Amino acid sequence: MKLEENLLDAFIASHPIQAARALESMATGDVALVFTDLRPEAAVVLLEWMSPLSAARALEVVDGEIAARTLSTARRDDAAAVLRSMGAANRRSVTRCLDREARRSVERLLRYSEGTAGALMDPTVLAVAETASVAQAVEHFRRTPHHGVYYVYIVSDDHKLVGVISIRELLAARPEQLAGMIALRDVESLPVRAGWESMIAHPAWNRFHALPVVEANSRF
Repeated sequence: MKLEENLLDAFIASHPIQAARALESMATGDVALVFTDLRPEAAVVLLEWMSPLSAARALEVVDGEIAARTLSTARRDDAAAVLRSMGAANRRSVTRCLDREARRSVERLLRYSEGTAGALMDPTVLAVAETASVAQAVEHFRRTPHHGVYYVYIVSDDHKLVGVISIRELLAARPEQLAGMIALRDVESLPVRAGWESMIAHPAWNRFHALPVVEANSRF
């Protein structure tokens, strides 16, 4: 049995799209059995490629702790999309079992309507206070490198977005400099309730690889 599990994990890692399409064509109960036997890391890969509805139907019928363990390991936007596709009772049950950090993140995403910037954003992106030193910001990045993809966002004391620094610029700056002093202050952002069309049409994609999402009061 261990060999079969290892082979399945290896196939998913090497052919995630084919594995996801195969599972979507199977009966929900069979998909649930697959998720029950998978390591969380392999299940997370599947969630990135399966439709949220198919994944939700399967995770609704597995043990709640297995579903929560899988979603706690997944990217927060993927986890929220799956939870959004569950029935209300199952969504509440699984959400209660998530680890604390995952629960806070997905509950934040679920507050926003499907297809909005708020529902699609990554709530774990790297942000540091404008009064933090470059050395402190770099240390923060090194502790959580998966949270800093392209940029580090700079926020005020009341968590309003005030600047942005690329990871490259941050690593090249002098350690004693303040993050707020070297940040680009002309920050482009997306309103949290922006829809697909306005997100895609935003002219700032010509300058940036990622855009921050803010509330109406510029709160990051």
